[in-house]
Amino acid sequence: MAEVTGRRPGDPAKIAAAVLTTLDAPGTPLRPAFGDDTFDRLAAAAERAAWAPLSRGTDFDDE
Repeated sequence: MAEVTGRRPGDPAKIAAAVLTTLDAPGTPLRPAFGDDTFDRLAAAAERAAWAPLSRGTDFDDE
């Protein structure tokens, strides 16, 4: 734990402000992303979702 303390990219004060801004905004997202790493992971998941019909259509058909 001592190795990562203080070495994370997220600024707690900026994250707290972003949380408050998100909660006050109309249409608050269900899973808001805070930080580059989180946003990139969610963007990759959304990209995969676009291929869901093709990906899910490769199972055997029910008989």
